[in-house]
Amino acid sequence: MRKISNLKIFFSSLLLSFLIFSSSEGQSEEVIAKKKNISFQVGEKLTYSIGYEFVPAGKSVLSVDSITELNGRSVYRITSRTKSHRFFDPFFKVRDEITTYIDTETLQSIKFRKKLREGSYSYDYSVDFNPDSMTAVSTSPKGTRIVKIPEFTLDVLSTMYYMRTLDLKVGKTLTVTVLDNDKLYPMDIKILRRERISTRAGTFDCLVIVPELQSGGLFKNEGRITAWVTDDHRKIPVLMKSKAIIGAIIVELQEVEGLVD
Repeated sequence: MRKISNLKIFFSSLLLSFLIFSSSEGQSEEVIAKKKNISFQVGEKLTYSIGYEFVPAGKSVLSVDSITELNGRSVYRITSRTKSHRFFDPFFKVRDEITTYIDTETLQSIKFRKKLREGSYSYDYSVDFNPDSMTAVSTSPKGTRIVKIPEFTLDVLSTMYYMRTLDLKVGKTLTVTVLDNDKLYPMDIKILRRERISTRAGTFDCLVIVPELQSGGLFKNEGRITAWVTDDHRKIPVLMKSKAIIGAIIVELQEVEGLVD
């Protein structure tokens, strides 16, 4: 059952997979707001299958739910819902929900919520970002904590959507800062090459990218993630593969709805 839990935690925000330990190489470019969003819109819905060592383990649905107002800012509300396959439910039922609120203009994180329900385990964590004071206030079972953050800081879910708005070029390395569980992670996004791949959702021309942390992370010394994103203005994550101590994990795009033109 522990392996199932590890798999779920790995994908609960889809891009928790960014939290890997590895050294950076090549020239990097720090990425800071502002980026015009021509990559996603309200109504977009991406459905992924999660395979664990060739066994269907669950699915995750990412949706851009709405535009609302939060702390005087216009924000996107984006949700990731992950659930275990019904075969596993009697043994280890997973129902996780992660929500991020990101500024529609800068795409910076404003609010983050994580609600994990995994078997008998339950965990709730939230962060309120204040870009003006460069602080973040987190709330968890351990209490409330204030974390000082850099000028432009993301959470693990907003990172994926922000990345989709960037100008990704082969051979380039981009750097962002991610806050998760009260820790700051400088993260490099390395663009390796172009490839064409096929999934149940279709055939796509893709960029192959490797997200890496500059210092310790969730899967320290246990492998790395390789991701394929569409080589167009949408930059949709199509496929992710990981080889780690917990086993081989494949996350594959199954269905798409409401894509921006």
